[in-house]
Amino acid sequence: MQVILGVHEGHCISMADGYATASGKTAFAMFSRVGTPNASSSMYNAMKDRSPLVITCDHTETNRTGRDGHEDVEDWLETVEQFTKFRWLVHTAERIPEWTMKAFKLASTMPGSPSYLRFPRDVLYAKKVKTGIFGPGTFDIPMQVGPDPGEVERAARVLLEAKSPLLYLGMEVTASGAVSSVVKLAELIGCPVTQARSWADDFPTKHPLFLGDYIPSMRYPKNVDVFVNLGAHMPHPLEWDSEPLRGVKIIHARAETSYLGTAFPVDIALAGSVKETADALIESIKSLATPQRLAQIAEPRLAASGEFVQAMAQSRLTAAKARWDQVPLTWERLSFEINAALDKDAYIVPEFGSQGPKSLPWFSFGEGEKRRIGRATGYALGWGVGASIGVKLARPNNQVVSLQEMEGSCLVR
Repeated sequence: MQVILGVHEGHCISMADGYATASGKTAFAMFSRVGTPNASSSMYNAMKDRSPLVITCDHTETNRTGRDGHEDVEDWLETVEQFTKFRWLVHTAERIPEWTMKAFKLASTMPGSPSYLRFPRDVLYAKKVKTGIFGPGTFDIPMQVGPDPGEVERAARVLLEAKSPLLYLGMEVTASGAVSSVVKLAELIGCPVTQARSWADDFPTKHPLFLGDYIPSMRYPKNVDVFVNLGAHMPHPLEWDSEPLRGVKIIHARAETSYLGTAFPVDIALAGSVKETADALIESIKSLATPQRLAQIAEPRLAASGEFVQAMAQSRLTAAKARWDQVPLTWERLSFEINAALDKDAYIVPEFGSQGPKSLPWFSFGEGEKRRIGRATGYALGWGVGASIGVKLARPNNQVVSLQEMEGSCLVR
């Protein structure tokens, strides 16, 4: 077992968060009990990104709890309830394996989120304890859950009949390993793609179908008639009147089913893993249309989207070049040069505020390219440096660059 030390509790959690998102594995972190308030900001970030973390700490002795004593409050679990998927105070040493197993299981099951365990000091120091230890793999249950086949076919028919569909992607795409499947789905019907707020790039950023981050009034495509949301929250309802969502058919697919058909009405809800959903849609579409018909649908859209994407990229470059040699360097020039200097498979860990849109479009992200981890969608400050250390622990053979926006400057680590 390798022990990695952090400089404080919040830093420790953001390191674990970066490791979990870069590796796809459940991360484990621990600290002293009084560090919980310090850690809560990073726990919040991890919860917003649904990161699989198991977080543990000690707890005051059982015969002292509930007395507002040294390093204690009346109910520590209540303080982290909104930041955790599962939380528990372990009362007996014999049940430590049981609750630890449950914490790992719940943290790692899609949708993931932090679990939090506290161990009273007298429980930790108990001697001559006899209990069962669970063997590796005992609770590894496949969670690749597919959507209802009938609803998949309905969605496939809607997509085939659509005149101007739009694909909207969120963090469950990357978390479920669905990027390749989603690319195939988009290419199959020539569907333009836009990105919801996410800790990853859920679609190759230089692909001719990729339009960039979603904005309320999209210049392209016009007259959207089908809005397909794979793995994201729906756009903010306060912006709904200005978005191309009223009067269009909405298809929403998520593993986190509590967000299906709650804040927004949907025409078709697909409950299941995004990867299994994308694969099922591909097979259903292929079964309902000949290759000739699919080519007739996809090729004009792919050409039109590619033309629009290229024109936007050229416009962005022309505007940036007008200030290319400005002193001090512009975000655009700095980002362009960093991207050119880094290894092709480098990891970028940004924690930008308002300058992110000026910097990130100059990087090439996608499978076989650089990877982006962050910013944490919770936007609580102090995440980036620790997260970049965690990413490096997960990917020791890759370059890892932390980009921090600090008082209008960029700190590169």
